[in-house]
Amino acid sequence: MIAAIYDLLESIGFTQPLHPIPVRFTVAMVVGALIFALIARFGNCATLYRTAQHAINFGIIAYLFTVPAGLLDWMHFYGGAWNYPIQMKMVFSFLLFPLLIAAFSLNSRNKSDSISIIVIYAAASVVVAVITYFGGELVY
Repeated sequence: MIAAIYDLLESIGFTQPLHPIPVRFTVAMVVGALIFALIARFGNCATLYRTAQHAINFGIIAYLFTVPAGLLDWMHFYGGAWNYPIQMKMVFSFLLFPLLIAAFSLNSRNKSDSISIIVIYAAASVVVAVITYFGGELVY
């Protein structure tokens, strides 16, 4: 099944892994949400809380594409090898999801300007940094 997906993509000239495409959106939106929230908080620009909210919402959507693409690439290109970088990426990827849901929940309850949301954005950004570190270890 997985090979069929990659064979289909290869037949139209796409031979790259799928994961690197959506991962950039996830990383950018999670870190962007933190940056916009910090600017809103310390730069006295409350309208940027809404921008942070939009960024984290888009980050959640991107995450929903990133993880399955990563799993497909892992099975296809690495044969499901269970090495240390893969283990860490899996653990932290699944740790990221509750943080994203917590951010979404606070935002939907109009808590976008609370210090709690900034802490969640910061924690999610640290988790994303750890995931990208181990992704780099895996590739390079």
